[in-house]
Amino acid sequence: MTSPDPSPQAIMDAGEEIYTRQFKSEYQQTSIGKFVAIDVDSETPYLADTPGAALAAGHSASPHGRFHLIHVE
Repeated sequence: MTSPDPSPQAIMDAGEEIYTRQFKSEYQQTSIGKFVAIDVDSETPYLADTPGAALAAGHSASPHGRFHLIHVE
């Protein structure tokens, strides 16, 4: 994502696309019920048991990251 100030919808769309393209298949086999915060700029996932833990891990690693949170189902 290259826009300097994307809308929340643009972040959500980018996060969903990244998740579907890179992580969904694996996580649906290994991580059902967990949460993944995806940094839409670096396309880095942060997987955890709770939404807060996933976002905290993401913000710790990338304080200025823009994240989309997904519940793995």
